[in-house]
Amino acid sequence: MKYKLISLLVAVGFSLCAFSAENDVTAMLSNAEKFYAAKEYDKAIEEYSQVMDHNVVSSDILYNLGNCYYHNDDWGNAVVSYLEAQKLDPSNDKINGNLTFLLSKVEDKNAAEAADKSVRVAVDEKGFFESLYTALVTKVGSDAWAVIGIITFILTIAGVVLYIFLQNVLAKKIGFFGGIVCLILSIVANVFAFMAKSDFYSKDKAVVIEYSLKLKSEAKDSASEVSIPLHAGTVLEVLNTYTDINDDKWVKLRLNSEISGWTKENTIKLV
Repeated sequence: MKYKLISLLVAVGFSLCAFSAENDVTAMLSNAEKFYAAKEYDKAIEEYSQVMDHNVVSSDILYNLGNCYYHNDDWGNAVVSYLEAQKLDPSNDKINGNLTFLLSKVEDKNAAEAADKSVRVAVDEKGFFESLYTALVTKVGSDAWAVIGIITFILTIAGVVLYIFLQNVLAKKIGFFGGIVCLILSIVANVFAFMAKSDFYSKDKAVVIEYSLKLKSEAKDSASEVSIPLHAGTVLEVLNTYTDINDDKWVKLRLNSEISGWTKENTIKLV
């Protein structure tokens, strides 16, 4: 009896703590939205950040956070927020529109730096297969592919039922061949869902968060600079990582076929 009472009290205590934490998050989110509406972006950023510290994250929160950073002229963190929001909701027009707009402004800033240096700052055009991967996997997302996989698997079962239990020859053919097609589609959808989930958790992009960044030829402070100043918000491909004898973490990055090099991890954010 004593142990049951203790267990009950512990359960009640956990429930009260969870209820209190939920109320805190609701209050912080409400405050964040009020500050956002009032254009008090510093305060809104603080509240949204605290909400996410409680593991409450959504595409809407990240979208609003990106807008706050943008209005504060913090293009680096704005791009990071939009990219993270895009991962959660890849087909959202508002997120994609704001991200495309901001990246075009960043590219214009980089182009101004490179105007008299004959350096190309635009990212390389995607090949056919990379574009196809982006369209089919990244833009659709793992949840959508998982739903497609479930639906086509159910249709596969329905095809098997038609083939086994119906006597009509046409119905049996529809069940047999339709079931095979749906099974193939189900397998493909599940493969795409797995690929999309892996893409979601990967940190293969880096966003410049410093106002201006020059990449280095080697992973050391004394190395020569090999790029024009890249403006905050520039998105680069992560090629390699390295930790030096001082435990400083370095990342090798690539903008395009002409610009690549090393920088310390604290100058960027991985996405």
